[in-house]
Amino acid sequence: MKPLLYILLILLTGHQCVNAQKVPYNVVFDVTTKDTVVHQMVIRWINEILTTDPMANIEVVYYAKSLDMVTQGRSVVAADVEKICCTQECFLQGMPGRHEKQQC
Repeated sequence: MKPLLYILLILLTGHQCVNAQKVPYNVVFDVTTKDTVVHQMVIRWINEILTTDPMANIEVVYYAKSLDMVTQGRSVVAADVEKICCTQECFLQGMPGRHEKQQC
């Protein structure tokens, strides 16, 4: 009787794991420095996160001296920022419910 109870318990527990929803992955980067090495590290981290979970929600908050990271002509990572934004926009266009058509 006990082995049957254990098997039933395992089957019921396994059923709940299969129906579990995936928790959204939210990341916020707070950039406050003018140091270009930090800017490059943020881009690298964003790329690594998006490689492992393309549905991750990533935000980068810029303060004071860090605005050079997104200012054309002053940014060391401008090309990478544009690439990430375009890649994410193209990815989102393929999702159901998206009606905006932009060229990537």
